[in-house]
Amino acid sequence: MLNVTEDDQSSFQEGAHEQQKENIQPGGTKGPSSAPNTFIKPAGDSPLGTNRKSTINQDPSPAFIKDKRDRPPSPTVKNDADPPAMSLKKQIVTAIILTATTVMTSSSGQVLNIALPTIKDDLNIGEGDLQWIVSSYNLSVGCLLLFSGRLADIYGRKKILVVGIVVFTVFTLIGGFMQNGPGLVVTRALTGCGVAMTTPSTTGIIAELYTGKARSRVFTCFGAGFSVGGILGLLIGGLFVSYVKYT
Repeated sequence: MLNVTEDDQSSFQEGAHEQQKENIQPGGTKGPSSAPNTFIKPAGDSPLGTNRKSTINQDPSPAFIKDKRDRPPSPTVKNDADPPAMSLKKQIVTAIILTATTVMTSSSGQVLNIALPTIKDDLNIGEGDLQWIVSSYNLSVGCLLLFSGRLADIYGRKKILVVGIVVFTVFTLIGGFMQNGPGLVVTRALTGCGVAMTTPSTTGIIAELYTGKARSRVFTCFGAGFSVGGILGLLIGGLFVSYVKYT
């Protein structure tokens, strides 16, 4: 153990007393070793603490107030999808024309079916050429149906419908005077081109001009036209075979 003498204790106490005096400045304030006083800024001096004038309850200036009667009326927006207005008479006439077109074109496909045996004997056509008379018509209709619908959208459904009716009528009449198999095949193919023009144009016109229940009725007549045309085609073909000689 270390022996601490009285002289050592007294010298240690004197050194601590002198160090304490050096840290105390005159006037009772602490020296540099003491922590500086921090200044707390009052909340009223902060920009967030300032009182702002409320503008919620302020009355608007009368210069910006206008009577509703002085305002111009809002323009009416015209919907291009709305069909044009037609009278009842015009709707009925248009429906009859479109249905008659369907009956005429659908009957053409059935007229020759019942007359094929007679055509074979009168024109001396082989079995292969005889099948082409029917196939050429169906192929032209099936291949040009979508293309004709696109033409109707570009150039107008009414124009394509009229062109299709003209093509159908002209080549149907020309085919009736053909005296050989290849010529009859070509005319039947061109007749199918006319049918391909009329069908999409007819459906587009119905969808454009009619709405609601009227559209449903016209589409019903349009669908019935295919059945009626098929029946009439068989009847007309049978009458021609029975009473009219082809050559």
